[in-house]
Amino acid sequence: MVSISCRSATSFDDPGTPRKTPIKTPVKTPLKAPAHERFQYLIEKPSEELVLPYKYRFVKEVFRAVDTVVSLLHNRQEVITFSKLKSAVQEMLRKAFSERHLGEIKTVFPLAYLFKQDSTKNIGKSFLKNGSNSGYQLTINANMDYKPAAQNLMSKFNENCETRTTKFRKMDSVVLVERRNIFHNSLINIVREHHGEFLKSLDPPIDCNASIKRWHPAFPLEDVPDIEPSPLPQPPVTEKLDTAQDILSKAHDLFSVNPRLEKAVVDAAASTPKKAPDAKLPEQSTQPANIAAALKGVSASLLEKIRAREAAKAARDMTRSSSENKELEMLSRLPEISRIIRNIFVTEKKAALPWETVAVKIAASYPSMLAGNEVDSHLNLLIKEVPGWCTVHKVRSGLFIKIDKNEPQSNITDKLQAAIKQRQ
Repeated sequence: MVSISCRSATSFDDPGTPRKTPIKTPVKTPLKAPAHERFQYLIEKPSEELVLPYKYRFVKEVFRAVDTVVSLLHNRQEVITFSKLKSAVQEMLRKAFSERHLGEIKTVFPLAYLFKQDSTKNIGKSFLKNGSNSGYQLTINANMDYKPAAQNLMSKFNENCETRTTKFRKMDSVVLVERRNIFHNSLINIVREHHGEFLKSLDPPIDCNASIKRWHPAFPLEDVPDIEPSPLPQPPVTEKLDTAQDILSKAHDLFSVNPRLEKAVVDAAASTPKKAPDAKLPEQSTQPANIAAALKGVSASLLEKIRAREAAKAARDMTRSSSENKELEMLSRLPEISRIIRNIFVTEKKAALPWETVAVKIAASYPSMLAGNEVDSHLNLLIKEVPGWCTVHKVRSGLFIKIDKNEPQSNITDKLQAAIKQRQ
């Protein structure tokens, strides 16, 4: 009887040769732009403390609508003409839209768009019935190289857009946010220039325009000049002479055809009297009469000190941040709150009171409305500004407040007023 032995597949392998492990090829991850480029729109947040005038806010709203429409057409790779853009923007804004608005956008943000007069033969004759009879139509292209850099971008901006061979890039939400932030900051810089001229015109002048957090109280924000629109490309002027009458009117001068008209114009010019130069008006006083009468007898040195003190105060007000303003506002409430706290302890006739009880009574007794968390912030600030008078003790049942009843209330008020004066 013959026995057949079955060998496994591994028995045929040579035990002397090492087994080969499969080599894994690394998966190539797509290259990403640096983080400072991808998240630059988060760094360049628009200023929230410096307010824009109404006319500039409207220009910003127009740019938002234009950029939204341009992004939709740009992502579909459509030709963006002014007639197509105008109808869509007017529907969004519910207001009239003209080429002047595009000129204002070009002034504020020159690198936003590329403008060009394109022949209607290249974009279709259907645009002729939309208001263009010259054979040319203003086209708008989104400029994706819109970020300002150290090199001269204006020379790059003035290049012919036909020679650009850049890769197509969609206008996503990140691009829209970046462009809006750049536009808003450009508007702020324009107002900042007018504000700087206003500060130089003061007596004495103030030099803190670079680090301001808010405009000067006397700055006429709503009276800043309108944005001067930049010129847009115009269609080439081509004069056509179709009829014989056009050729005749072009060949002959108007006066040579009608000599009597020429003689009448010459006689009218000779008989017209020359306009007399305006008399020079006397210089008006730089100060009104009532102000000059009120300042009569005041020394010039005292006036200079007062003006310098007012200028320094205005400079501090403009450079103070929002957090510092909030702290100063809280400090102004502390004298009244300290008086309320003393009255609470005198009425209750106790050495210590729970924190919640004191907070509720302060909120009920203060002249204006204060929320619970606001009362807690004021109490913490009072403990910080007047150490030793109001103290907090933590026990098992909670937080308790104690005050030094031997300290006169006038001393507490003087300390708080000194702290307020120091922050102002």
